[in-house]
Amino acid sequence: MKKNKANSQSAWKFSRWILALTGLPLIAFTVFAAWIGIRELRAAREYEQLIEPFRQAGTPVGDAWLDRTFRERTSTDGAAAWSKILLLTSSIWDANSDKLPIVGSAELPEVIDSTHPWPENEPVADFLAEIRPIIDLIHASGDRTQPVWQPLAFDGMATLLEELQQSRSVVRLLQLDAEHALYNNDAPRAMAAIRSMLATAQAFDWKVFLVGEYVNSALRSVHSTTIQRSLAANRWNVQQIEELMSPLATPLPIAERWRSSLLSEQAMVCSVLENSSDSLPSEFSLFGFPSAKLHLMKLYAELQILPATSGFQLRRHALAYESRFASKDTRSVEGVLAGIFLPAIENYAAILERLEHERRITLTALGVKRFQLEHQRWPNELSDLATIGLTTDDWTLPEIGRIGYAVEEDTAFVWGAPPRSLEIAAARPQFEPGELSSGRTAEGFELPTIVLIK
Repeated sequence: MKKNKANSQSAWKFSRWILALTGLPLIAFTVFAAWIGIRELRAAREYEQLIEPFRQAGTPVGDAWLDRTFRERTSTDGAAAWSKILLLTSSIWDANSDKLPIVGSAELPEVIDSTHPWPENEPVADFLAEIRPIIDLIHASGDRTQPVWQPLAFDGMATLLEELQQSRSVVRLLQLDAEHALYNNDAPRAMAAIRSMLATAQAFDWKVFLVGEYVNSALRSVHSTTIQRSLAANRWNVQQIEELMSPLATPLPIAERWRSSLLSEQAMVCSVLENSSDSLPSEFSLFGFPSAKLHLMKLYAELQILPATSGFQLRRHALAYESRFASKDTRSVEGVLAGIFLPAIENYAAILERLEHERRITLTALGVKRFQLEHQRWPNELSDLATIGLTTDDWTLPEIGRIGYAVEEDTAFVWGAPPRSLEIAAARPQFEPGELSSGRTAEGFELPTIVLIK
C-alpha cells in the first residue's frame, strides 16, 4: 500500500514537471504575442494619427497624392508639342548614328578648335540638316509654361518615367547641334541650342522620385558642360555672355529640391503601405505590420529635414545617416526596411552638391571671359570679377574654398575640386591629351572640372 502511494506521488511529481516543461514556453509565447499585439496596436494608432490630418483635409496619400501633386506642379501648355518631340526623338536613330558623336559612339574633339580638322564635321552637318524640323520644334516649345505635364500613371515602385528618360535624347540632339555650331563659328545657332537645353531641363523638372532628380541633374550638367566647352572656342560677345550668365546667377535651391523629391519617395512608399497585406507580394509581408509602416514614415520625416540641420555639409550628414543602417542586422526590422526602402541619399546629396559647384564654376568662367572682353585683359585674380557684379560666393565652393584660376599665355583656366574632394589645387591640374574630355587621368583618377577660356 505504501509502495503504491509512493509510486502515485512520484508520478504526480513527474506530471507536474512535464506540465511545467511544456507550459513555460506556452506562457512565454503568450506573453510575447501579447507584447507584439500591444506594440502593433500602439503603432497602428500612432500611424493613423500621422495620416489622419491628411484624410480629414481630403488630401490623398500614396499614388493619388503623387498624381494630384504632379498635376499641380506642371502645365498642360505645350504638353502635346513635347509629346511629339519625345516621339520624334525616339525614332530618328538610324544605322549612321553610331558614326556620330554624342548621339552615337564617335568621340568629340577634346577642345572645340576649328583650326584642327574634325572628321565628323560633315556627317554631323548632314544629320542635323535632316532633323532640323525637330530641333526647330524644340526651340519653339522652349517658351511654354514649365514644367510640362505628361500622362504619367503612378503605381508606387512600379511607376514608369519613360518620358523623363526620353528627355535625355532631346538634350543630346541639342548638344550635338551646339558643338557643331561652335566649331563652324555659328554663334546664334549655338546659343539657340544651349538655350533650349536649359528649357528642356526646366520642362522636365518634375521633382518626382530620386531617379527623376538624377535625370534632371544630368540634363543640367550637359547644359553647363556645353557652356564650359564653348569658352575654349571664343565665339561669344559680351551680350551673349550676359545671356549665358543670367540663368546661372541663382543658387540651386538644394533644401527645397531635397524635401520635394524625398516627399515623393515617401508617397511612393505609402502606395505600398496602404495596400492590404493580402495584396502585397510575399517579400513585402513585413509591411503589413503597423510598426513597420510607422518606422518608415518616421524615417522619411527625418530625411526631409536633413538639409535644415546640415547646411552645406549635406553630403557628409547624409553619409552619416546611411551609416546608421549599415551596421543594422539585415534580419532585423530596421535592417530589412532600410535595405529595401532607404534611398541612396548620400549619392543624391553628392549630385546636388556637384550641380551647385558646376553652376559656380561655369558662372565664374563666364565672368572671366566677360571681364576680358570688356577690359581687353584677363582678371588679375577672381576678386576682380566684383566689377562685373559677381560676389565672393560666386567664385567660392562651400566648405572647400576659392575656385582655382590661372592664366597661361593667351588662355585662362578655371577649375574646381575633384568629385567628393574638399581641396582645390593651388596650381592648375595637369592633364594629358584625351584626359580632359574623359574627366579621368590615364591611371583612372577623376580630374576636377577644368574650363579653358580663350
